[in-house]
Amino acid sequence: MLAPAEHPAAGGGVLRQGDRVADWIVDAPLGEGAMGAVYRVHSAMSGRIEAALKVMKPSGEPDARALFFREAEALSALRHFAIVQVMGFTEDAARGLLCLVMELARGETLRERLARGGLGLTDAVHTFVPLASALEHAHEHGIYHRDLKPANVVLCADGPRLVDFGIAALAREPALDTDVQMGTLAYLPPEVFRRERVVPAAMDVYALGLLLYEALTGRRGFAPPPDMAPDDVARHIGERKQQQGPFDPGEGFPPRMRALVRSATEPLPARRPPMRSVHASLESLFERRAPLAVTREGAPHPRPGAEALADATVRVPDAPAADVRWRRPVLAVRATLAAALRRLRSRLRARRGRKVSSKGRRQRGARPGGPPPPPARPEPPASPGASGSRS
Repeated sequence: MLAPAEHPAAGGGVLRQGDRVADWIVDAPLGEGAMGAVYRVHSAMSGRIEAALKVMKPSGEPDARALFFREAEALSALRHFAIVQVMGFTEDAARGLLCLVMELARGETLRERLARGGLGLTDAVHTFVPLASALEHAHEHGIYHRDLKPANVVLCADGPRLVDFGIAALAREPALDTDVQMGTLAYLPPEVFRRERVVPAAMDVYALGLLLYEALTGRRGFAPPPDMAPDDVARHIGERKQQQGPFDPGEGFPPRMRALVRSATEPLPARRPPMRSVHASLESLFERRAPLAVTREGAPHPRPGAEALADATVRVPDAPAADVRWRRPVLAVRATLAAALRRLRSRLRARRGRKVSSKGRRQRGARPGGPPPPPARPEPPASPGASGSRS
């Protein structure tokens, strides 16, 4: 999944090579996030059985333990070939660690792949059809990822895997203190920065649409200047998100693909399609795709300090009152008025049509000298075998 680090310890020394956790032996660190560290492990009974072990790091975040439980419950409830599978959930009482054992996804992340440029049309469709299918499956079970980004997609030999449900939302669970306030700045939808109510399903659609745009073009949707101070990154991205319209990959791509990316990245969540529609649209492109791939090479994706912060899962800071105005854009009001006007016009046209049709029928029936009514159809002659006899 990720190249092992040179030092035998990772995650602030949470585990080291050779450590045993339940029935698993630590081989090497794979990666580390804000609240967890992931290791490649093998079974204590057989070195040929490998897995990924995620442990919860000591954290000052509220509800960190509840979030870790939520991730385990979300993954265990899903069975999809493009979602990493859970193999076990346990606690190391001696170390005080919660541990989640998962399928080991082998391959580079989408983030690493996009560092070399865009995927092109054919590869993008092959990658995003399974991802949209996986998210549709999750949404049908009331589970929302909420942290879609290139680092959370692993490109395996047999297809992509969606990983890290660490801040997932479950429809049947009560909200946590960290709900909605956490995410990856570059992939959060505009309504988060407008401080509006966030619908988790629409949040996933927006992030997937932004990922698709980046995969097609090789260009970042929201990348802060490399020399920007970390304290200014959130404000910079928040301001841009409130000004940015839907993304369009450009004329080099099929109209259906362009329309899909635009609809998924709509600034207003009510205008975004549900995940099942995104999946269906990608499926249709998969079936009708052109034999020649459209390849777009974009700028590499460096990860200096500012971009690293933009790509990290963090708490979204409160908006500075003087710098950013967290108000619904005029676009929302215009869209609402335009929709109401269209409905009113449609009703007036329908009512006018019914009046004209009714008046025409009355005039045709009362017109003097009009065409005579059609003659009555003659009765067919009685057959010789008809009932009754002549007197």
